[in-house]
Amino acid sequence: MQKIALVVDSLADLPPDVIAEHNIHTIPIRIRFGTDEYTDRVDLDTARFYLKLAAGGEFPKTSQPPPGDFIKLYESLLDEYDHILSLHISSQLSGTYSTAVSAAERVSPSRITVVDTKSGGLAEGIIAVRAAELIEQGKSLEEVLSDIQTLVANRRIYIVFKSLDYIVKGGRLNAKVGSLLTKLKLMPLITYKPDGSLGRAGIVKNNDQTIPKLIDRVIRELGDRSPTEIGVMHAAALREGKELQTALETAFPTARHMMTEIGPGIGSYAGPGTLAIVYFTQ
Repeated sequence: MQKIALVVDSLADLPPDVIAEHNIHTIPIRIRFGTDEYTDRVDLDTARFYLKLAAGGEFPKTSQPPPGDFIKLYESLLDEYDHILSLHISSQLSGTYSTAVSAAERVSPSRITVVDTKSGGLAEGIIAVRAAELIEQGKSLEEVLSDIQTLVANRRIYIVFKSLDYIVKGGRLNAKVGSLLTKLKLMPLITYKPDGSLGRAGIVKNNDQTIPKLIDRVIRELGDRSPTEIGVMHAAALREGKELQTALETAFPTARHMMTEIGPGIGSYAGPGTLAIVYFTQ
């Protein structure tokens, strides 16, 4: 049986206990506040990140892991494993995937498989957990890759911001458009397109009915189908995240549920208070 190591980038936002349970190896992104640079989850945890974000000052900038990090980890893992499966955030949103591909080619292209999950955040994380479970069951690399492709093709993600300030500051939304939407108390409902790029799934009213209506939308979309996995992501909004998870557990009792906090990579643009739902139907 082939011994397979599993690698993800820190943008998967997996909880530490899940990473430890499944022996998942993480490549961290970098975050800069002015001249101060930090390594995600190494010397800057999510709690401290959101405190610094709320304090104002220089807007944070994020960057993909440097090639050397991939090369060092890959070389180390190949001393112990037969093959490496490296899963990463959508190539439409970050250069992390292409950096991983380049590193794999330099180290051992025949023993490293790099996958673009066309997802990010907990969507990427859930795909990684499923891959880890299949590896633990002794499935072949081909079987794991087939399951991953099925998951990618059957995932849905919705992201709701509390404020548009951060996505405007991060250059992902025109300032005039952001100002107009804010005045009208409207929010774009963001989703991931099939190719992994971000798209708009609609416009929603920014009030206390936003999340209940989003849950209703998910219920209507699924119809008679039952999701296999549902994830909730929150940005420094634990209470709201738990309330959302409870509502989804009630609506979909047979699904496996997971919740995590949005990390610096996505949180820089989403901002505190953001909530997101991801679900898979296979």
